[in-house]
Amino acid sequence: MHHPHGRHRRPAASLTARLWQLATTILAGALAYVLLPEPPGRTHAAIAPAPERPVLSPVPPIGEEPDPDEVGGALVRPYVLLAEPTPGEFDELAGLVRRYLDGPG
Repeated sequence: MHHPHGRHRRPAASLTARLWQLATTILAGALAYVLLPEPPGRTHAAIAPAPERPVLSPVPPIGEEPDPDEVGGALVRPYVLLAEPTPGEFDELAGLVRRYLDGPG
């Protein structure tokens, strides 16, 4: 059917046209790979050798307490050791929490 206002269906590309497009795309990619220089700053560096594994400390004899700072994985919090709560410091807060929990509900 003829469309007087210019609208028409675009014809589908044939198999030959698609193969020609694929061949030209592959050829363009191969030529770009061969002819274009490598961008500056993209050098392939060798991987550095792995660092040496740390030597584990020997296990202390039974009955001897090791220094806590030297025990692997020990977490020392000096602020907890130095700051001891004074008696009655949180009594007011504890009373408020108890009153809240004992309320209706």
